[in-house]
Amino acid sequence: MPSDLEAVRHELARLARRKECRIEVWTRERPTEWNPDQVLNPESGLPFTRAGAWEFAAQLLDSGHPITEVEMHQPPNEKGYVMEVELEPGSPKLYIKLQLSRGKVIGRSFHYSLRGTSGA
Repeated sequence: MPSDLEAVRHELARLARRKECRIEVWTRERPTEWNPDQVLNPESGLPFTRAGAWEFAAQLLDSGHPITEVEMHQPPNEKGYVMEVELEPGSPKLYIKLQLSRGKVIGRSFHYSLRGTSGA
């Protein structure tokens, strides 16, 4: 029987691959720091595209990359799911935070982590 986190992982990956199910828009209630164009894709040496960032996150989820459930600050009492990814040795980690909401996946964070955690 799959754990709840395994079910969440599967749902996040499934929704991340469906353009109509992805949200990356900043709002006061759900601030985002979704900046794939500021993160270099180690495979190409070019910045991630928006679609490429979603696919990369889905591939990480499918591959079993560690994911951590966190309590959101905004909105409070909701859950987010964080992955920290070492793209290249010695470089800052990539910080990805996703949130599930009403059959959609919200891209809350996709940026280099300079502090180890993010407020977004």
